[in-house]
Amino acid sequence: MIGLDPSYAAPIAGFLALIVVGVLAEEIRREDPGTEKMRRIASYIEEGARAFLSREFKTITYFIIPFAFYYGSSYAGRYH
Repeated sequence: MIGLDPSYAAPIAGFLALIVVGVLAEEIRREDPGTEKMRRIASYIEEGARAFLSREFKTITYFIIPFAFYYGSSYAGRYH
């Protein structure tokens, strides 16, 4: 058995996951984009996905910013 501190597991797993993602992304990038019709449909999907994510980020911002201020102010001054 390897005497490795368990706190290293998450960063190592994250690093390995990034390598796998890079390899998979490169494989996908090398694939044929398809016919003109397929590329047109893909552009519509991409446009819709970008619109959805833009709206999603704006909506989440309304919750995250107040939460961050509340969380930060509730712990301010506790740790010196």
